Amino acid sequence: MNSTVTLTLIQGNDVAGEYVFTHPGRYVVGRALDCDICVAADALHQDVSRHHCVFEINPPLIRVADLDSLNGTFVNGLRLGPSDRDLAHDQAPIDDPSALTLHPGDEVQLGHCARLRVGIFPPLKEELQTAGVAQERGGPEDTSCDCYH
Repeated sequence: MNSTVTLTLIQGNDVAGEYVFTHPGRYVVGRALDCDICVAADALHQDVSRHHCVFEINPPLIRVADLDSLNGTFVNGLRLGPSDRDLAHDQAPIDDPSALTLHPGDEVQLGHCARLRVGIFPPLKEELQTAGVAQERGGPEDTSCDCYH
């Protein structure tokens, strides 16, 4: 069975989109229209940079790196380190030591009102062995949705 990675964009208390990835790629998130995942460019989301962070996805693996955003990128409340300032947003700094591997249920916070929740199906073998860790993070994520954004 092929793996899928799902990123659920939550803006405020509302689900703004669900993105399902079945093939490898690099995906930029931010307020700019050229981003792969666009956060609303309104007053509520001004603390999200135009090119805020980048995801490298190769299902079932997913990594995230900050793109030198003004307010930072946080994973489960912990700030990611700075990225390489010399790289353009389309040259993702995924090999940067500050990039982080994500797991089902992890939340990537962008500003105060936007976040992305990670889902992976089927779960990685090590995730099945550490099911208690997923429960401590807030419970296993329902990734059964067939919705493609």
